[in-house]
Amino acid sequence: MGWAAPPSEPYRPSTPGERVFDARSGRWAAFMGWQHGRAFLRPPGGGIEWDTEPRWITNTEQ
Repeated sequence: MGWAAPPSEPYRPSTPGERVFDARSGRWAAFMGWQHGRAFLRPPGGGIEWDTEPRWITNTEQ
């Protein structure tokens, strides 16, 4: 589950609802916004939100 290291080219989303991949957890997510330097994500079909460091976000599953 997830990567051993962050992606070499992190992606910085800016549009709420944008589809991103959280490499730390190995899950696709909908970007919800930024707070205190962390990205808040939600499962694409809805559900419990989680947060991650920006370095773990990418827009492709590699």
